[in-house]
Amino acid sequence: MENQYRMVNGLFCQNGEPRIGLGVSYYASYHPAKVPVPEGDRRQPEMKKDLQDIKDAGFDLVRCAALGEVGRTDDGAIDARFPFVDAMLEQAETLDLAFQVRLQGYTMTFGDDGDTVMVDAEGREMPFHWGWFVRSCLHHPQVLQDNLDGTQASAEHFCTFSAVTSYQLYNEPAYPSRGLYCYNPYTVEAYRQWLQAKYRSIEALNKAWQGWHHALGCYRQWEEIQPPRERPAASGHAQAWVDWRVFSTDALSRFIGAVGSSSRSGDPERPVFTNPMPCPFQADAAVRGEDFYGMAEETDFLGLTLYGLSNPTRTEWACMVLDGAESAAAGRGKTAWLIEYDAHVDLSPADYERQTYAALARGIKGIMYYQWRADCPVEGAPEPQMFGMVDADRRPTEKLDTAKAMNHCIHRVSPALAAADKVRSGAAILYSKHAAAHHDAVGTIGSLLQTMQTIYTAFRTRQVPLDFVEAKDLDENLVGIQTVLVPSSAGLRAEEVDMLRQFAGQGDGNVITLDSGDTWTIEGFKACAPNAHAVAGLLHDLIADGWVFQPVQIEGSEQSEDLDVRCLRSSEKLVIVISNFGREKHDVSLILDPHLAGDVPWSSGTVYQPAGRCSIIPEHRADSPVVTIPDVQTGAFLVLE
Repeated sequence: MENQYRMVNGLFCQNGEPRIGLGVSYYASYHPAKVPVPEGDRRQPEMKKDLQDIKDAGFDLVRCAALGEVGRTDDGAIDARFPFVDAMLEQAETLDLAFQVRLQGYTMTFGDDGDTVMVDAEGREMPFHWGWFVRSCLHHPQVLQDNLDGTQASAEHFCTFSAVTSYQLYNEPAYPSRGLYCYNPYTVEAYRQWLQAKYRSIEALNKAWQGWHHALGCYRQWEEIQPPRERPAASGHAQAWVDWRVFSTDALSRFIGAVGSSSRSGDPERPVFTNPMPCPFQADAAVRGEDFYGMAEETDFLGLTLYGLSNPTRTEWACMVLDGAESAAAGRGKTAWLIEYDAHVDLSPADYERQTYAALARGIKGIMYYQWRADCPVEGAPEPQMFGMVDADRRPTEKLDTAKAMNHCIHRVSPALAAADKVRSGAAILYSKHAAAHHDAVGTIGSLLQTMQTIYTAFRTRQVPLDFVEAKDLDENLVGIQTVLVPSSAGLRAEEVDMLRQFAGQGDGNVITLDSGDTWTIEGFKACAPNAHAVAGLLHDLIADGWVFQPVQIEGSEQSEDLDVRCLRSSEKLVIVISNFGREKHDVSLILDPHLAGDVPWSSGTVYQPAGRCSIIPEHRADSPVVTIPDVQTGAFLVLE
């Protein structure tokens, strides 16, 4: 049966109509012990039951790994076979289920590994760890060729299945979380070439790296250069370390881009994506090498792995990560998806609802929960019985009925949500991988992240959405930034400072620095102290002066910290998504900025929640419409038209 689902410009479409993608992971790992059912006679019959249950639960999409065999024949051709996945896709076509297929496991090298594995700073080969999903040296010619050929052949194989809508490129691609990588000789040589292209002369490099300690004092030839194998002391010169980590970060994004191009060669019709973790917002950002912006540039839509929003101590951080990923994609004219979202077996029904509202409020266009059925508790299983809508024996978890009801609710508002764009405030936090690497080098990365979080929280609790932007994006400025908040001037490249000056010099751009202590700041820009009180005062002034747009205000300030309100707008409808991160039920009254309505005021609205829906009539007070949503326990969707 011909599948009715397609991906169009990063949107999941049913019979040509954009919808919110709702799905689950199922056989999504290449680890032999991370499976719901071990290999054997039970696997296919259980798979058919599970896919039917997934469909019955209201999910339309499944993410799986291309489990099978890919290798070279004696004549050098690629032989790709995936009998179990083929059977899944055939079954999916009978159920009208769509699939995302992950094309690579831990490695895609054929034959003896030899010298193809990543090497750490001590010269040791990278050990196997089930959660480190990229093992091979990204610059080894055999690794690259095998990846290109194997990826193309895999995409060619799956392009015949109508259930397939897109391809995942690796999983959570990053350098390992322990140790420093990669010091494989092929990587070191690629780094020298990168430095030569950047600095042009060895004299320029020596000047930039002044103070970096190495055996020769200064370099005489490019061939002498070795990448740093430890961070500089806090008082040392950081540029060599910054260059090394930026090179490594860019190399990872380019590698994903290369295998993505190969996938498109095998199947030009299906888009590609990858799913970085929240590393850009973590202390190990420079070491792990994940870059939302670089990966969004190299793929057709950006995915994300995220856990932790249900933990009250991490809710603000998780919301910031969601906005960061969506901003990186939108700044390149693309969409963002949650490819791996928390569905822990013990996740409460209320927290399941809260995290779903929070994601869709931020313009996320698809959510893939991890996972449908928990991994079976066999020997060597790294996460047995940990994540799933049902456990390994197919027993429903407490949240399953809630998930079904939430899916039904989202399907009702799905066309409006999918077609709507996030209403933005015009304010953004500057993100710089160079600054992140600098702060990593000198031991102040925690301070940088704290300043970003302080800014974000001050805006979020006033219901003012914040974007994140790279300096180079300000020229095209696809997300309409008017005010850039610089969390730290230290570590910015001169080119980034020039871009900020050019943005501010146009007259419709505002740049504010929030450096701490006696840290160097950019001359000529307004400065603000990076504490909550000062940022709150700054936001008040920015709104009053028209530099920042506040789409909505909550009547009754005592509710504002627990409540999160975001607006998404299409040509005909306004969708308001409320998330209640507290534990008390509220009647929520919202004062809407009149500019949201345009020339025609809203005449009616419908509130959607898993328990049902109700109609409301907007009240018009002076120039501002007011809407009241009753009984908001975990959240709600309000559609005004």
